[in-house]
Amino acid sequence: MSYDLVTLLIGVMNQYQGKPIEVYSRKVSELLKKAIAWVYAIKNVVVISIPDYAYTPFCGGEKYKIKFLGN
Repeated sequence: MSYDLVTLLIGVMNQYQGKPIEVYSRKVSELLKKAIAWVYAIKNVVVISIPDYAYTPFCGGEKYKIKFLGN
């Protein structure tokens, strides 16, 4: 199966669930490899990442731990 364009939206669910960054890195790599395999050329893959808002000026630029509401 092949597509003209593949988009990959990366969220912050792992962070909310308190999973280690290594899990995130491994999963993103796996998903990106799959996305690349589905298109004719790597330039046809668009990756959009939802940022960690704890590091933005909106939150005062201070790091804080985001808690998952289910915890």
